[in-house]
Amino acid sequence: QKKSIEQNTARLNIRQARERMEEEVEGVASIQLEEKEIEGKIFEIRNDKEAIQRELADSEALEQHTQEQILLFQKQLEEQRTLETEAAAQVSEWDLKVEKMVQTLGFKQANVDRINGELERFQSELAEILKALEENKPFVLRFRSEGSPENKVKFTDMIKGDIEVTENDIDHVLLKSDGIPTYHFAHAVDDHLMRTTHVVRDESWLSTLPFHIQLFRALGFRMPKYLHTAQVLKNDGGGKRKLSKRKDPEAALAFYHEKGYPSAAVKEYLMTLLNSNYEEWRTANPGVPLESFPFSAKKMSVSGCLFSFEKLDDISRSTIAAMSASEVFDGVCRWAEEYDPEFAATLKNDRSYAESILSVGRGGNKPRKDITVWSGVKQYMGFFYDRYFSVTDPLPEGHDKSDVRAVLDGFLLSYDPADDQQQWFEKIKAVGERNGYCPNMKEYRSSPEGWKGSVADVSSFLRLAVTGRLASPDLYAVMEILGKDRVEKRIKDFKESL
Repeated sequence: QKKSIEQNTARLNIRQARERMEEEVEGVASIQLEEKEIEGKIFEIRNDKEAIQRELADSEALEQHTQEQILLFQKQLEEQRTLETEAAAQVSEWDLKVEKMVQTLGFKQANVDRINGELERFQSELAEILKALEENKPFVLRFRSEGSPENKVKFTDMIKGDIEVTENDIDHVLLKSDGIPTYHFAHAVDDHLMRTTHVVRDESWLSTLPFHIQLFRALGFRMPKYLHTAQVLKNDGGGKRKLSKRKDPEAALAFYHEKGYPSAAVKEYLMTLLNSNYEEWRTANPGVPLESFPFSAKKMSVSGCLFSFEKLDDISRSTIAAMSASEVFDGVCRWAEEYDPEFAATLKNDRSYAESILSVGRGGNKPRKDITVWSGVKQYMGFFYDRYFSVTDPLPEGHDKSDVRAVLDGFLLSYDPADDQQQWFEKIKAVGERNGYCPNMKEYRSSPEGWKGSVADVSSFLRLAVTGRLASPDLYAVMEILGKDRVEKRIKDFKESL
């Protein structure tokens, strides 16, 4: 403003001076007279002009200085504002920190209160426990689990491979109220002390594996390797179900012992269930002990195996057929001593006679497979003993009893124990032919008309009379063992019963 006033003043002075000059120009004549005065005035005006210019220059310098001062002030003002903003931010930050510290202190105090409450509860429970112990009240010991169902544990089973199980979070009982340890605790302690390396058990125990892993680690024991076997299944009502100890007697080993399955047959059958390649190995290695089989857990089923009595019976028949008569005798007697003492005494009364019976059809490339279990031996060979002999099967239909009598009479007339098997059979065919029975089976099949039957029918009459049944071991060998007198007596008795 000062500068503006000065500039306006200067302009006014100049204007006034200019007006005076104009007035002086108009009065040139008079001015000429006063030239010296005018020149003096001009000199003064010039001096005034220079003063004004100097004032203008000073005013511009002053304006520049003022602008610099304004800029400096603005800069200082911005710096001050920045400092104020930073200070405000720091104040806010410290306010948040203070607030968090207050919250933390609150949480800590809440935790302290909670811990104090839990401590009081624990102390109260401990006092109750100590009191109960002093009063000799029963108690259980539990494992305090620190696991979470949210966590998973990876594990390698030697049968099922890599598996993932949920971590145990249950406080399982270790010692029951009677002081007896549970299976879980006994498993860990006993197997550790016995240096057990492999644990083989049913896959239903997989659910306990997370706890056992936890328990072994807590005790500082080295874990054994686990093999969780697939369940044994059986057909039931068109479907399949797990073999049950409660429902199925065959789930217990005692069942096989009572039925009289040779232990070797049961082992052989179990091996076919345990390893998928066992039957192939057995075919390539007949007679080799099963202990030589290269058993592998990797060949065990992971989905379950089907139990089959038919297959077990077939293996049992093959196992017994491969035994000597002496081995069969010993096996039968061991079983009979427990389950049929009278039959055992009968067999032992004449071991040689019993072994001669058991030798029938034994040996060779295709031995007979008449015996499935020891409990069936009595039914198989009982007719060799008069005390057990009886006719149990009916006479085949379509044959006249008079013809049967005639055939039996004819055989008695020609029967000679000294005959070999060929001579013996030729006599049977001859007796049959004389009584109207075709001696040649091929011929009979081609033209049965004109014949009462075949030599097979004649043999069945004799078999029924001598053994009491229509199926038996080789009839020639049977008659040889029974002897002439007993054979003839049985035939006569049968003929009279017709």
